[in-house]
Order: sequence, then structure tokens, then C-alpha cells
Amino acid sequence: MTREICLKMFRNQGWEIPLTLAEDPDIRQELTLWKALELFLKYPEVRKSAKRDRYQQCLIHLVETFGKDYPNKSSWIPEIKQYQMERLNDGAALATVNREKSTLSKMLQVLTELRHLENNPACLVKNLSESSGERQVYLGHQDFCGLERSYDTGL
Repeated sequence: MTREICLKMFRNQGWEIPLTLAEDPDIRQELTLWKALELFLKYPEVRKSAKRDRYQQCLIHLVETFGKDYPNKSSWIPEIKQYQMERLNDGAALATVNREKSTLSKMLQVLTELRHLENNPACLVKNLSESSGERQVYLGHQDFCGLERSYDTGL
């Protein structure tokens, strides 16, 4: 009875019916990547995270690759590995691809916590090795001056 009242209220207001209420096959929609990232970004732990901007940046690339309507249940190890290879072929840095995979894993973890998924396949995919990659390092002015003094004094 309570469920029916809630469904009626949501319909009357024109609101989207939450998946937890939508048990009927006509109402329940498959969780797409777009809906999943909306749930992820609204999750309290993520909404207040200092990494939220970085998550959003990574999610843009995931949506560009998979598309908004990509069913989340279709994400499994081969698709995630394929994503990594495509991003590398697009010229993305190893660290960037690893960060994007970590964001995907975090999103799938949140969906698992919300009971939309049973498991998180991204945690079964290893990060790409960055050990052979060179990193650009910038020296601050203070460090540069310290090097200059060391050179002048012969240390």
C-alpha cells in the first residue's frame, strides 16, 4: 500500500521513479551510464569529496567512449581493458587512464553499495604500469635558487 502511494505521488509530480520503488518491469529501467554517474555524483561521500572535480573530468571520457545509454551491467573486465587500450591509442597518458579506471571503479563501488550492481569488475582490472613512463617535473623558484647556490659554491 505504501509503495503504491509513493508511486502515485512520484507520477503526479512528474518525478523520476527511483529504482528502489520500481519493481514492475514497465517502470524499472536498466541502469545506464548516465543515470549511474548521476547517482555517483550525488552520493554523500562523493558529493563532499575534494576529488569531485577530478571524478567529473574522468566521467566525461567514460561517457564519450561508452555513451550515455550504455547499460552499466555490460561493464566487465574485457570492456574495461578495451577502454584502457582505446584511451592509450587516443594519446592519453598512462596516469590519466589509471585515474579514469579508478573513477570507474569508485562509481561501480557506489552502485554496489546502493544495491544496483552485485559486484565491481573494475577492481579486478590492474592499473597500467607507469614505471617505464617518464614524468615531467617542475622546480619551484626556491628550489631553483638552491641549485644555483650549490653550483656557485661548488657543492
